[in-house]
Amino acid sequence: MFQTSRLQTMFRLVVHGRRPGERRAAYESVNHLTDLHDQVKAHFELDALGIEVRPPRNIEEERALKILNESSRLTGGGWQTSLLWRADAPPLSDKYDSARSRLKGIERKIDSDAMLKEAYSAQIRRLIDKGYAVQIERDSVPEQRWFLSHFAVVNPNKPGKIQLVFDAAARHNGVSLNDRLLSGPNLLNPLLGILLKFRIGKVAVTGDIEDMFLRIKIQERDRRAQLFLWRDDQTKEPQIFVMESIIFSATSSPACAIFVLNKNAERYTDEYPEAVAAIKHGHYMDDCIYSVDSPEIARRLIEDVKRIHGEGNFRIRGRATNSAELREHLPAADSTNAHKVSLAKTEPHFEKTLA
Repeated sequence: MFQTSRLQTMFRLVVHGRRPGERRAAYESVNHLTDLHDQVKAHFELDALGIEVRPPRNIEEERALKILNESSRLTGGGWQTSLLWRADAPPLSDKYDSARSRLKGIERKIDSDAMLKEAYSAQIRRLIDKGYAVQIERDSVPEQRWFLSHFAVVNPNKPGKIQLVFDAAARHNGVSLNDRLLSGPNLLNPLLGILLKFRIGKVAVTGDIEDMFLRIKIQERDRRAQLFLWRDDQTKEPQIFVMESIIFSATSSPACAIFVLNKNAERYTDEYPEAVAAIKHGHYMDDCIYSVDSPEIARRLIEDVKRIHGEGNFRIRGRATNSAELREHLPAADSTNAHKVSLAKTEPHFEKTLA
């Protein structure tokens, strides 16, 4: 039988102990004065886990932040920003023939699978219908341009659904689009910090931003780097389209997206300070995950976060909560049918977050 003790913490009740007769190992600890500085530093780094602000560490990150600060602006239809070009990026080269060859390979693959072909075509149509991709005429294609290849990623947990990926890592003459771009600073919130803070409040709220990357446009001068080919009729020459939005596979996209999301929120720091904090410190890429002490606080926070995101043309969907009272007030269009929120469970009535 275990000898246990209970300890009430901010993360709820913790039970600890040891087996009967088990002895603690005897050891000696010697701290050298020369190590004291490092030990104190490590102690405070641990205390600040999850809230540390990481300053730029090198010239490339400083360049990326300068580009983001100078190019990111709110327009009538949402936010625009720039690709994070390297200072020594080689000029774009025309890889039309390579993109056409890749397209023919994709066509052969989807022709052998009717369901895949329909899903692939539907994804292309959705990009066009949403205004994320626009067809352009051949005589308007810039001289310096880059054609993106594309392919489908199938998620085994979501049968019948695919993710269309534009391949920014594909090389032409030994160079890819990603080789020309900076990754930018790491603006992601530390995952451990988010999970720890998620355990503090009694009422948990989760959700995700629909099409977060795609809702951010890139500046017109950079769109020449995001051309792609597609055709519904394979007997005709492929049509040329341009992706006007941030693409998921570009190495600069995470930094661009998080920077814009935070910049949009910071405009409301004085008006909605709690909601701004929830956005800046309770989002992990497009997933939002936070907790508060009551359904009333959660309702107000949900509305304020929704309002701030809406002003930047972002939309939260898939809301889930562990509070039955709060769940009754969530709009059906923005919420799930889950009865509980879990970080790992996949059983019925559980909503998996940070998937």
